[in-house]
Amino acid sequence: MNFWTRLLEWDVQALLNVNALHSPWMDRFAWLLSETMVWSPAVLVLLYVFIKNKKVETIWIVLAIALLFVFVDQLAASVIKPLVGRLRPTRNPEVLPYLDIVNAYLGGTYGFPSNHAANVFAFAGFSALLFKNKVYSLSIFFWAALVALSRIYLGVHYPLDVLGGALFGYLSAWMFYAFYVWCMRRFFSWTLGSLFRPDGYTRSMYAVKDIQLLLLVLLTILISLIISSHYISW
Repeated sequence: MNFWTRLLEWDVQALLNVNALHSPWMDRFAWLLSETMVWSPAVLVLLYVFIKNKKVETIWIVLAIALLFVFVDQLAASVIKPLVGRLRPTRNPEVLPYLDIVNAYLGGTYGFPSNHAANVFAFAGFSALLFKNKVYSLSIFFWAALVALSRIYLGVHYPLDVLGGALFGYLSAWMFYAFYVWCMRRFFSWTLGSLFRPDGYTRSMYAVKDIQLLLLVLLTILISLIISSHYISW
């Protein structure tokens, strides 16, 4: 048995172990974690942080993030997935009978890489590079890992799908951030941060209290998902 065969066997077994943690509360929580719209309040606060701290530069930051999402999402879904051609667990007849399916959700045909994992790690990576705040970086990558893990729990991705998506998203974030910095320096005589940094600001000149507000909103949403998962029904 070669390494690749063993790795794929581990991948399937790890998926089944995570998916076997099935419970009604966990089903609802994992489902909500994967829903994009529940994080909308955090997006609004993020825009507030950009506008308050960067003003005119906000439009270029938002454009860079938007282009990053389009690049990651479309390349993963339209190029890499069909090229690799790895069926999702829910589309694999040898694996499907052993899965607990949540809300009858099977997902698309192919699963590698996970678009959810790619997108959340792309955002986490890019925003961490923007803010340059250790607490934020740790918190946002923890959030991204939770969302990615929910895809394994729901049975729609193998762990390697999620790891591949996370790596692709993170590397894309680095690439887009480097290009963003180059463009700002080349065309707008922009400098990274400031030689004089007031107390309460990060190296990239974002107010720490504004970043803390964003983290508070994310935490509030997460807690609300945990609580609501006890009471909502399908």
